[in-house]
Amino acid sequence: MEAKTMKRDRFFAPDILRIFSHPVIRTWRTAALAAALAGLSAVPAAAQQAPKDIGVSGILYLEPGGTETSAGEVMEIELPDVKVDLLLGGKVVANSAVTQLNGYFRTTAPAPGTYQICWNLGGQRSCNRPFALRDKAEALGRIGTRYKGAFVYGTVLTGDDRPCWVNDSFFGLDVSTEVRGGGHRTRANTQGEYALIGPAAQATFRLAAMCEKSDVSQVVTLGNGPMRRDLGFANRAPQITSVAATDGAKFVTRSTMGSNLKIISSNRDPDGDTVEYIWRTAAPSVSVLSGGNAATEEWKLPSTNGRESVYVMARDGNGGFNYKRFEMQVGDNQIDLSGVAVDETTGNPVPMAIVSSGGASTVTDANGWFRLTTAPRPDDRYVLNISHPNYALMSRVYDRSAYGNTYQMVRAQVTTGSGKSDLIIEDTRSSGPCGASPKGERSRVKRLAQRRFRHDLEGVPGKQDTSREEKPTDERPRDDSGAQQDPREVEAALRVTLKEQQECERRGAQIVVRAGTLVDSNGETWTGAVRASVATLNPARRALPGDYRAITAGGDQAEMLSFGAVYAEFTDLMGNKLNLRPGKTAEVLTPISGFQNPTAKDTIALWSYDEDTGFWMEEGKAEKVMTPTGPAYRAEVEHFSTINMDVAGNDPALATCVRLEIDAAFNGWSNLVLRAYVSYNGDSVQTKETALDNAQYHAIYRIPYGNGFPPNTLRLELRGTSNGEELVLLDDIINTDARPKMTGNDLWPPYPYTECGDPILLTPEPGVVPAYGDLDATGRPAFLSGPFGQFNPSDGAQQVVDYYIALDPGGLKDTLGEWWQVNGFGADGLGAGNPSYVNQAYLNNNDLGFGRDMHCLQSGADVACYVTNYGLPDQNPNNADAAENKDPAQRGATVAMEYDASAPAAERVQFYVFGGGVAGSPRINFADLDGLGPKPVPFLCAVCHGGDSQLNASNTVNHARFREFDLPSFRYSGDRGWDFGQATLNAGELANFANLNELVRNSVDNNTPIADLIDAWYPLGFAGGPAPVQPAVPAGWVGHENDYHEVYGQSCRTCHVARDGGFALVFDDFNDFSFTSYAVCGSGNPKLRFMPNAYVTYKNFWVDALRVAQYETIVGVAAGTCNDP
Repeated sequence: MEAKTMKRDRFFAPDILRIFSHPVIRTWRTAALAAALAGLSAVPAAAQQAPKDIGVSGILYLEPGGTETSAGEVMEIELPDVKVDLLLGGKVVANSAVTQLNGYFRTTAPAPGTYQICWNLGGQRSCNRPFALRDKAEALGRIGTRYKGAFVYGTVLTGDDRPCWVNDSFFGLDVSTEVRGGGHRTRANTQGEYALIGPAAQATFRLAAMCEKSDVSQVVTLGNGPMRRDLGFANRAPQITSVAATDGAKFVTRSTMGSNLKIISSNRDPDGDTVEYIWRTAAPSVSVLSGGNAATEEWKLPSTNGRESVYVMARDGNGGFNYKRFEMQVGDNQIDLSGVAVDETTGNPVPMAIVSSGGASTVTDANGWFRLTTAPRPDDRYVLNISHPNYALMSRVYDRSAYGNTYQMVRAQVTTGSGKSDLIIEDTRSSGPCGASPKGERSRVKRLAQRRFRHDLEGVPGKQDTSREEKPTDERPRDDSGAQQDPREVEAALRVTLKEQQECERRGAQIVVRAGTLVDSNGETWTGAVRASVATLNPARRALPGDYRAITAGGDQAEMLSFGAVYAEFTDLMGNKLNLRPGKTAEVLTPISGFQNPTAKDTIALWSYDEDTGFWMEEGKAEKVMTPTGPAYRAEVEHFSTINMDVAGNDPALATCVRLEIDAAFNGWSNLVLRAYVSYNGDSVQTKETALDNAQYHAIYRIPYGNGFPPNTLRLELRGTSNGEELVLLDDIINTDARPKMTGNDLWPPYPYTECGDPILLTPEPGVVPAYGDLDATGRPAFLSGPFGQFNPSDGAQQVVDYYIALDPGGLKDTLGEWWQVNGFGADGLGAGNPSYVNQAYLNNNDLGFGRDMHCLQSGADVACYVTNYGLPDQNPNNADAAENKDPAQRGATVAMEYDASAPAAERVQFYVFGGGVAGSPRINFADLDGLGPKPVPFLCAVCHGGDSQLNASNTVNHARFREFDLPSFRYSGDRGWDFGQATLNAGELANFANLNELVRNSVDNNTPIADLIDAWYPLGFAGGPAPVQPAVPAGWVGHENDYHEVYGQSCRTCHVARDGGFALVFDDFNDFSFTSYAVCGSGNPKLRFMPNAYVTYKNFWVDALRVAQYETIVGVAAGTCNDP
C-alpha cells in the first residue's frame, strides 16, 4: 500500500483456490462469481478492443499436507524455479513464466479471455480454476497446490536462524541455498523453506544443502508421502562491531571537503572464518575508496558539501553476511542546532522561548520551533540552552550538530510576592517531581514496548539475541560476598526496586528568600513586586541540565550522582532578573526520595549549573535534615540558578560505560530520544537523555560499577514520535555489573567509544511494528524493491548501464549541470527565466522521510523536474528546513525526471539520479532512499512512480508517471503540517504547489487516476494558486468515503494512484481494496507481510492503531488480529 508500496501487480486479489471459503467472499456477489469461474468464452466487444499484454501475477506455494509448523499451523512453502503456463481456454499456452525465489511469478496475456495457471511438479500437472481476464491486470494472489506422493521438505537456516540468500546488485551478490538428493535438486525460498520433489518412494539417499561453502547433509529414507527434515548450517554471520573514520589525529563524524580519511571497522567472526569486506559508495567517481577488501579502507571525500555514506558488506564465504552504513558530514564549517520546545505535560509547543548556544540566539516560533547556527569549537562541546519564564531551564550538551530534536520543558510553579517581605515558596504545582500523572508519565505517551530484562546482554560480548538461556554457572556475576548471582534472583530484586521508583513522591522543594536581600541588575535593593519561577527537578525521572559533568572545588572534572535539584529564577514583573545581594544567602530544601534515603549521606556537595560551559560547579555543602514532609537536603545558596545536591566521583575503578547501536529497524522514526535510567545499588539516581542522530554509536558514561546487591542497572527507554504522538519503542533493563567493565581511565571516552566495549544493539521488541516480508541473510527487509523483490534485479548493475545508454547515448547529461542545461533550467538550475519554473521545499512525511527541494518547468509540451534530498530518511522535521534553506551540510542525492511528449506513450517519463545537488554532481547508478542500501536506477524510482519492474525492448521504462503533490502528506519548515482548510501554509507556498500540480496534470492523460485526483483537488482550476480541497472519492468508493480518506488515501494511494499502466492496481473500487488483507496483515506460515513497501509508510500505518482497526473492518478480519505474528 502506498508510496513505494504495493508496487507493480495486482497481487491483492484473493487466493482463487480458497475463494469460496473466504469469509468476505461468501457474501459477495456469489452468483456473478460462480458464472465467472464457470468459464466465459464470449468476451464483450469493448473488452476485445482492449490493449494487449494484460498482466497476470501470483504466488505459487505448496501445502505439504497436514504437517504443522512449530506453532501448530499448516506449513505453506513458496516454490521457486517452477515454470507456470498461462492457458487460454484450457488448451492454448498463451505465455509462461518461472517463479522467483519467493514463489512469485508474472506474465502477460495477449488479450482478454478465460485463462488458467498451470504448473508441473514431479510429473504431476495441476491448474487453478479458470478466471476471466478482462482489460486490466489480474493478481491471483496465493495459489496453493499439493503433491500426491513421496517428497521431503523442511527448512534450511544458518546458525543465526536466518535463511541463506542475498540479492544485492550494488554489492554484486546473488546468493541462495541449493538442496539436493536422490538425483534431484531445488532451492530454498526466501524463508529458508524447501520442497524436494522427485526422489522415488521408499528411496534412501543423502539429503544435502549448500550455500556458498557451507554444507549440511543427512541420510533419509522416504516413505510413501511427505516427510519433514529440517537442516541447519553451523555457520554464523560475521559481526561488525563498529565502523568509524579517522583523519589520522582523531575519530571524526564530519570532515572538510576533499579530505582523506581511513575507515576502520571492528569485527568478529564467531566461527573464526576469514572475512572479506566489500566497500562501496553510491558516487564512486567523487567519493573514492581505495578498493581493498580488508577491515580498513581509505576514503577520499568529495570536493563539495553534503552528506556522504560508505557501505560495507562483510562476508565469510560460508553464507554469513553483515551490512553496515556509515555517514559523514562533508564541509559546511558550522554547527546547526534545531528542534521544537514543548510542554512535557501536554505536548503543546512553547513559543517565545529564548534559545542560545555559543553566542548565537533565537526565539521559538508559534510552533515551538527554532533553528540556529554556531561556530565549531576545538573541544566539540556545544551547550544548547532553552529558557522561558514559565519553565525550568532546558540545557543539553552536544558534540556535533543536532537536528530536529524535541525538547520537553518542565513547567515551573510561578508565584508573586514583594521584595520587602520574606518569600517562602514551596513547590506544589510544577511538573518537575512527577510530570503529568502520579507516576510521572505524560498522558500523551503510548507504550508499544513492554519492559524486558536483557539477561542475554550480560557478560557475553557480541551476543545480541533475546534468548533467556541461563549462562553457565561460572560465567554468572557475583555479589559482594563472592556468591554467584542467579539471574532470576536479580530480576526479582530489580522488579521490586523498579516498582518503588515508579511510585513518584509529589514532594517539592522549598525556598526561603529573606526580606531585603534581592537586588536588581544595578545592585540596588529591590522592594517591588517579585515574580518567582520554581521547579523541583527529579533526576530519577528526567535528565538534569547538562551532561552530569562537573568541576570540583579543586578544579578536577567529575561525574555527579544526583540526590535532587531545584530550578529557581526571580524577576520583576517586566522579566528583569533579580538576584541575591553579595554576602546574602537564601535557604533551599530539596526533598530526598524514600528509596534514596537509606543511602543518602549526612553531608553532600552543593552544585550550581553554568549555562555557558554546561558544567556543574561545586559551591558548598548541604546537610541532611528531617522536615515535616520527610527527609531533605538543606543548603544556603548565594545566587539563583539550577541548584543540585550530588555525590561526585572520578574514580575509574568504580565506573563503567555502555556503547549503544540503534538497529536499522528504527530508521523511519523521528525524534528518537534514548532515556537511560541509571540505578545505583537499587536506587535510581539519575536519568540521562540522548537525542539520537545519524551517528552509528552512542554511549552512556559514568555508570556505577560493582557495588553489591541489588546490582547497578541501566534501564534504556527509546522514545520516538509518529503523527505527533510520543511512543515508547523499547524498554530494556541491563545488569551493568554483569557486563565487562570499561577499559582505560577516561570517564568520558571520545567517539566511537571503543573503551566501552562491544556495542549493545537496541532492537525493537516483536510487535512494536509487525515484521516485514522477506529478510535476507543480513537481516534487511525488502523495502523499496517491490513486494516480491522484482524491482531489485540481480543484474541491476548492468541494467542501469544499459538504461542510461538508451536515454543519453551521447553522454550529454553526465552531470546534474549538464542535465539542467539540456532541460532548460540554465547553468544554475533556477529556470533560466522560464515563466513556468517553480521551486518549493517540503518534507515527504509519508513516503521517504527526506526533505525535498523540488524544481519543475514546462517547455512546450515537455515537463522536467529535479528534486534534491536533504537529511536522512527519518521524517526529522529539520529536513524540511534544510530543504528550504538548501543547507549544504544536509544535501544528498538528486532525482531528475523528464516527460517527453514526443516519445511513445508508454515511454514518456524517464529518470536520472545524480550524486549531489550541485552542477558538478555526477550521474550515479545506485541510490539509497531508506538507509537499507543503494538500489539500482531506474527500478527504485519506478517502484513508486508506476513504472514496470523490467526494462522494455528499448532498455527504457514503461508506464512511469510524474507524481502529484499531496499536501496533507507533507510537513513544512518550522515543523508545520497542513490539512484541508488550514492556514498554516502561506499564499506563495499554496500557489507553488498549485503550479506544481498543474505541471503534473499536464503530463498525464485525461481520465487517469492521477488526473482525476488533481482535478478533484482543484475543481475550479489552478488560476490564482488556490489551496486544494478535500477530493471527492472515485465512483467505486461512494458510500465508503471515510475508508477512502482515512485508510486508502493515507496509506496506499501515494503509490497505487500511479499504477494504472502495465500491471495496473489502482484500487479505484472499494471491493478491490477489501481483498488486500493477505498482503497487509500477512499470509502463509510463517506469516509474510509486504505492504506498505516503504519503511516510513509501513511504520506510519502500523503505529496508528485507529487506522489499523479501520483497515481490519474494511477487509473483514477480526479486530486486533492484523498484527499477529
